[in-house]
Amino acid sequence: MLDSEIAHSQDLPFIDIQNNGDVTGFSGDVWKALQRQLGFQYSVVPSIDGGWGSKTENGSFNGMVGMLERKEVDVSVASLFASLERSKVADFTHVLVRSS
Repeated sequence: MLDSEIAHSQDLPFIDIQNNGDVTGFSGDVWKALQRQLGFQYSVVPSIDGGWGSKTENGSFNGMVGMLERKEVDVSVASLFASLERSKVADFTHVLVRSS
């Protein structure tokens, strides 16, 4: 069975992390459906600095993207915007929700 650590940042209504570590909200529901279908376990790790992931002066990323880049977590369950720079250090899903 695959064990995974996921990074998150509270982002209602997409992600809501409960006190017991349960992931809820739209993205949380998608994540839990994947967990049931694929049979893996996970632990929740908050964003190391509360950020999403901006490029720093030394060229690395901070936030959840930095955690992915440094392999501190396996997945980020968040409504991250994909960018060319971020896609060099992390893979992104297809768009699940579009807003106008």
